[in-house]
Amino acid sequence: MATKTLIIMVKKTAFFFLMIAAFGFFLHSCKTDTDDLWDSVYELDGKISSLEELCKQMNSDINSLQTLAAALQDNNSITSVIPVMQDEKIIGYTISFVKGDPIIIRHGEKGEQGNKGNDGATPVIGIKQYTDGLYYWTLGESWLRDNAGNMIKAEGKNGKPGEEGKTGVTPQLKIEDGYWWVSYGEDSQWIKLDKAIVDNEVTVFEEVTQDDRYVYFTLKDGTVITIQKYQKLSITFAEGSELIFDINETKVIHYTIKSDGDKNVIKTEMLNDDNGYSLYTNVTNSTSGTITITSNIPTTNQVIVSVSDGEVTIMTAISLKRLFKTVNVVKAGTLWELVKSWDDYSITALKVTGSLNSKDIFVFKTIPQFLAILDLEETDLTELPKEAFYENRTLQSVIFPKALKKIGERAFMDCCGLKGNLILPSTITDIGDEAFKNCRSLTGDLVLPPNITHISSGAFENCLGFTKLTLPPGVTVIGSGAFQGCNGFTDNLILPSSVTSIEPYAFGGCSSFTGDLVIPSNVTIIGRHAFYGCSGFTGSLTLPSNLTTIESASFSGCSGFTGSLTLPSNLTTIGEGAFSWCSGFTGSLILPPNLTTIGEGAFEACSFTGNLILPSSITTIGRYAFNSCTGFVGDLVIPSNVTVIEESAFANCMRFTSLVLPSNVTTIERYAFDACSGLTSSLTLPPSITLIGERAFGLCYDLSPVYCGASNPPVITAGCFQNTSQLYVPLNCARSYKNKDGWREFESIYEYRF
Repeated sequence: MATKTLIIMVKKTAFFFLMIAAFGFFLHSCKTDTDDLWDSVYELDGKISSLEELCKQMNSDINSLQTLAAALQDNNSITSVIPVMQDEKIIGYTISFVKGDPIIIRHGEKGEQGNKGNDGATPVIGIKQYTDGLYYWTLGESWLRDNAGNMIKAEGKNGKPGEEGKTGVTPQLKIEDGYWWVSYGEDSQWIKLDKAIVDNEVTVFEEVTQDDRYVYFTLKDGTVITIQKYQKLSITFAEGSELIFDINETKVIHYTIKSDGDKNVIKTEMLNDDNGYSLYTNVTNSTSGTITITSNIPTTNQVIVSVSDGEVTIMTAISLKRLFKTVNVVKAGTLWELVKSWDDYSITALKVTGSLNSKDIFVFKTIPQFLAILDLEETDLTELPKEAFYENRTLQSVIFPKALKKIGERAFMDCCGLKGNLILPSTITDIGDEAFKNCRSLTGDLVLPPNITHISSGAFENCLGFTKLTLPPGVTVIGSGAFQGCNGFTDNLILPSSVTSIEPYAFGGCSSFTGDLVIPSNVTIIGRHAFYGCSGFTGSLTLPSNLTTIESASFSGCSGFTGSLTLPSNLTTIGEGAFSWCSGFTGSLILPPNLTTIGEGAFEACSFTGNLILPSSITTIGRYAFNSCTGFVGDLVIPSNVTVIEESAFANCMRFTSLVLPSNVTTIERYAFDACSGLTSSLTLPPSITLIGERAFGLCYDLSPVYCGASNPPVITAGCFQNTSQLYVPLNCARSYKNKDGWREFESIYEYRF
């Protein structure tokens, strides 16, 4: 039977007028502090959200109730009843049937309530069996009736919804204008009930119980619905369905399947894939076998066991829990008095509750031999001190205090045994320098708490096992080496817009990030080696307009970046090796108009294409700055303020076709243009030139003729020019050049009026 999606309608106007009312009260009381007003508004907003959730849950329960009524009518059977857990408590059950989809039933749980009595009430929807043997909907203690006064059925006849081909209906609840309303279908108008209140005790279901043959659903009004269990197919476990594990413990569970056939298939899987356990199923025959469960770091979990005979599938669960030794500390600082007589070698999993201080934390250094799991969740500790567990080799898992705010410097540094997921409480605001450095076996997603604004230096350095990183939305500083060497991170690196500083080595060696990289708009300096070796990026690199400095090797080895690279207009300095070996770029390089310094090897071995336009503001082009940039084409014009062209600055740039040197250049160092084999036009050396280094123009086979405007022959060495066919020098200077080492290699030297 098709049922409509049940919705909650809370009008914004109601919330608006309630705010007006709250504001009126504020004026009447003549308060000058607005805190009480906003507290009222927030409280009102919270109540509305609670009412919405209550209404949603009640409508879900009504749907489940109708499924039970249909099961009674159709003689449907229940194949499994699996508890729904929250914080190790049962809050409901998943009910599976032979026919149809499973339902989830949540039973009542006491909590904070709104006012009752004259202030309002929550409607209680139920079903009861009438004298005709059928189930009908009830509202409180009365039958729910349609416009004609007829009772409304909660089930159809002969397995069909409704009667005479009519589609059955399901009551709906909503909250509007502060009141509960009920409707029973498209032909029904909404009926106003009582005032809406927050009442966590009001649910359709009181409890769910079972025995070997039946499942019993007790409604809030005391009605009990009894549905039979499916008996044709079942599975039992010789060792029981509740097991307790120590660390690294293996247990073998023997199962037996009862079935009429011999085509049974069994499947096992963990309810939560938290890496706490591993499973292996060994099938002996169609009705028996074993399930081997091995704990790694035992957690509270379930093994879901499914059995199918080809027609019906049933599910059941084996509950798993960890074995703990527990100690409660009433007075902070007294933990040692409570544990000093214990056998250290017998403690593998320890749960501590109560009051702790830093003195208590250092007690754990005295019982390190076999302590693998430490649960501090129910302590009042707010700070883990500096080096609390430094170099602990046996600790495998820590459950942090739920009120923890600070983890001190090197608290878990070199804890090489820590493994599995690292779950940090949302209350943490400070993680100290090198807090988890070299914890190489931690795995899974690293989700940093939302209130952290500064990620300290080396906080997670060399944590190789993490696979995904989620940064907090308000983080401003990513400290030096914070994630250096975390080469297990995959997917995109999303830097929040709040980030203002990316310090040296922040993500150095994180080679598995993929996709685009967008540097946030408020970042002005990118520290040295910040993204060094991040070779996994596969998209574009976007730099913010406010960026002024890219320090040395910031993006060196980021070989996966593609497309063009546009450097922001405020950038004045590009550090040494900033983009060296970024060999994936496929487009142009756009340099900013105010750039003054291009550091040594800044773009070495980059694969940019198109023309290279050097801004006139440039004064320094460092050694190897564009070495082996084989994709640049066209004319290469060196800016007028450059006086020294340093070693190998443009070596191996083999696709440039012409070269224009500035009028003030004095020195061209060795190999500056070596192997620029695409240069095919003439070369003009200005009068200011005094020194040309070894092989400055080596392997430039077609660079000819050479015009040198210096009256005094510059100092050069043999092999400086590959093509020595023609040289033009100032008038009356030919003899000087012919007598000068290096220059005399030219076959023809002519005088020329410059």
